[in-house]
Amino acid sequence: AARDATACRLWLHDLVDASVQALGMGEPGGAPGARSPDAARPLAPFAIGGVHAIVMPPAGYGAMQPRFLECLRWLRGAFDGDRLSLGFVHRPGPDAALRLLQLEWLSSEAGVPLLATNDPRCHDPARRPLQDVLTAIRARRTVDALRHLARTAAVDAAHGCAWDGPSLAPGGAACLEGPEGIVRMLAGVPDEVRAAAMARAAEVAARCAGFSMSMLRYRYPAESVPPGRTPDAHLRALVEAGAAERWPEASGGVPARVRAQLEHELSIIADLGYAPYFLTVHGIVAFARGRGILCQGRGAAANSATCYCLGITAVDPTRSEMLFERFISRERDEPPDIDVDFEHERREEVIQHVYATYGRARAALCAEVACYRGRSAIRDVGRALGMPDDLVGLLAGAADWWGEAEGIEGLRERVRDGGTHGPRLARLRERGRDPGEPGLRRLFAIAGELRGFPRHLSQHAGGFVVTDGPLCELVPVRNAAMEDRTVIEWDKDDIEAMGMLKVDVLALGMLTAIRKAIDLGNAHPAPGVPHPLEYRTVPAED
Repeated sequence: AARDATACRLWLHDLVDASVQALGMGEPGGAPGARSPDAARPLAPFAIGGVHAIVMPPAGYGAMQPRFLECLRWLRGAFDGDRLSLGFVHRPGPDAALRLLQLEWLSSEAGVPLLATNDPRCHDPARRPLQDVLTAIRARRTVDALRHLARTAAVDAAHGCAWDGPSLAPGGAACLEGPEGIVRMLAGVPDEVRAAAMARAAEVAARCAGFSMSMLRYRYPAESVPPGRTPDAHLRALVEAGAAERWPEASGGVPARVRAQLEHELSIIADLGYAPYFLTVHGIVAFARGRGILCQGRGAAANSATCYCLGITAVDPTRSEMLFERFISRERDEPPDIDVDFEHERREEVIQHVYATYGRARAALCAEVACYRGRSAIRDVGRALGMPDDLVGLLAGAADWWGEAEGIEGLRERVRDGGTHGPRLARLRERGRDPGEPGLRRLFAIAGELRGFPRHLSQHAGGFVVTDGPLCELVPVRNAAMEDRTVIEWDKDDIEAMGMLKVDVLALGMLTAIRKAIDLGNAHPAPGVPHPLEYRTVPAED
């Protein structure tokens, strides 16, 4: 495939600048291409202690380009200590000896030790067909087309039109190998080089072996607590102030039943350590109300008198029987989840307030991970295997015919039996296709494996995660497609499993309509209607 002269080309420092911006650590410096890799720039993404990196050199003669050596030297300075290695993949061939000499020279020049690896793409050789299909899907080509490109790579490179997209792994290099397998792959490499590269691989593996996700410790931000106060004391003070506003002493004060409910709720919140979460939500709501942005908490939070006193919800606890344990309980020990709706036309102001308060280094939206289901798996696998679009559409429709519960497995059984159950599969024979042919069996086998795999990443409707330290120390972070937004690569289920608290900042068009109606009512007051009219003062029966 010929290179497009107008296509965007990224250097390593461009990606570093992008990650720095995504983490909120600084601004990019200079115009594109104006800086060399050793120019000063924020190194926050690489300064996290314990992070190890393996640089995989470009294929062919790209490793000897001056630009790669500059980047390698710069990375050596960025990864202080002994946290950088140069990956060494030995593949037999006429250029294997020359390739080894090049990597040895690069290692010596940059001061980066060689590390033996086989550049694995999957953990089990049985998954190799699935890995090839996934690579083809990512490249938007067929598996056969990628195999052809691999066979003609040397000729294409000589003519300056080599394919530089995703490529299939060479035979025997796609799967994880133990020490014996790596030694076997390094046959022909001088003993001294092989021993050093193997020792480096074992050393890095030993460093990583002690890591567990349970080692990650989430800490809630402390900005919402003024100096000299504990989160629980500050929350109680705000609740008392809100209760006094809603039930003034002149009207009899806080009812005894509500007082008992508040004490019960505050006790549970203190025992579970959730006071900072309530303070954060209160701060966001207070900002919105200060800007005249109508907002309203909903869901299980409506069972909380504490949320009512903080102005998060508008459900009067004197008018209903509240079950706080539906929201938070000691027995479940699950993080609270308060959904707050804001006017859809002004929610972006609230989102940018969260970023301004905590910084993009410590606040980001959750992701939504869309996974393969029966129909989408058959479509993508069929295209990757080079099947005609109309046949793929027919098969995908047949999978959907029986529903997701049976889906691919039901189709596979029918194809295996050579049957044509159902009007859609009956059309296979009309097209001259044998339902039991190996190609269809392969399609359904791979599609069955692919079902449940992540297909693409999108942005959550408004679930924010905020932390006390940099988010990049806990989760992967990236820029969203929308300007001035940062997204983590975990979804809400991952967040819950890690015990991280999420604040939902959602948009609701009806709140915009209600706010405009309230503004209209205040502009034209009517007898018997409270003035000025507010959302929380609208009669419950209205």
